[in-house]
Amino acid sequence: MVRFSIYLARKVGRALFLMVGVSLIVFVLYRCFWQPALINTPDDLFLKAYWERGYRILMTPFFVGYIHFSYDIIRGDWGWSLLEGLNPVWDIIIARLPFTLGLSFAALILMMCMGVPLGIFAVVKKGTRMGNVLEFIIQLCSSSPVFFIALLLPYLFYFKFSSWGLPHLPLEGSHSPVYFILPVLTIALVGTGITGKYVRAAARQVLEQNYIKTGEMKGLPKISIIVKHALKNMSLFPQSAIISILSMLLVGIIFAEYLFDLPGLGQFLVRSMLSYDLDSMFGLILFFSFTFIVISFFTDILRYFLDPRLRRPPVNESLPVE
Repeated sequence: MVRFSIYLARKVGRALFLMVGVSLIVFVLYRCFWQPALINTPDDLFLKAYWERGYRILMTPFFVGYIHFSYDIIRGDWGWSLLEGLNPVWDIIIARLPFTLGLSFAALILMMCMGVPLGIFAVVKKGTRMGNVLEFIIQLCSSSPVFFIALLLPYLFYFKFSSWGLPHLPLEGSHSPVYFILPVLTIALVGTGITGKYVRAAARQVLEQNYIKTGEMKGLPKISIIVKHALKNMSLFPQSAIISILSMLLVGIIFAEYLFDLPGLGQFLVRSMLSYDLDSMFGLILFFSFTFIVISFFTDILRYFLDPRLRRPPVNESLPVE
């Protein structure tokens, strides 16, 4: 319990440090790029609140302004969106978040269903024709730019299928589950190559362990050894792998939601950048950054319970004290 308390305190401190660092960077950018907005509204109370917030954050000394900025973040005052009719940015994020979460979970499940078998069978079938094909698919998916995949799939499954007289998938909208096939497939393909590469590396390391070789010498089927003994250790991805997969997932969401006109946070981010809506843009950057930090924190906590090496005391602690 003492070891877990120390581990938890260290991870909480790291997460808070990263949050303060991200908020400080966003605050500096906000002070550099903010300009008085031309707001056409008869609401004098809103104009007063808008300019009071700008004065507190931008017209005061640096650290005083940062304290006001941090306090506004904590209490949910993330500014107002000029793009969405002067509505609070935090309310817009909460309204669009369920859509993005649903799209993300569907794409993540499909990504794992494609990337994990690709990585495992690329190692199991290493040196064979099938293994070479799987290696090629992993390299192709991991090296293809996001915008290439996001443009290739609509071109193939919408424009070409339409020209060939075949049933085609819809390109824009969110009226039925069919409209989500192309966006989910686009996001999943973006991360399939990265997932396959990390699973392949983990599978190579695990399959070289002595207990795996012992199972092979006993005549156990290869699939049985992998499913019963190897998958648990393959699931312990390093921190860099999780961050890479989440990064590719976020980039895919931004491209897919904007390209397929889906009402999520990714589309809102691109539109706010194109319209120079700083409150919305920096609010979304903060939200995505904080989300990454929180996911990383809970991943570290989960790894503590899954990986016995983290719970094992050092050698000098396990020796009896004379």
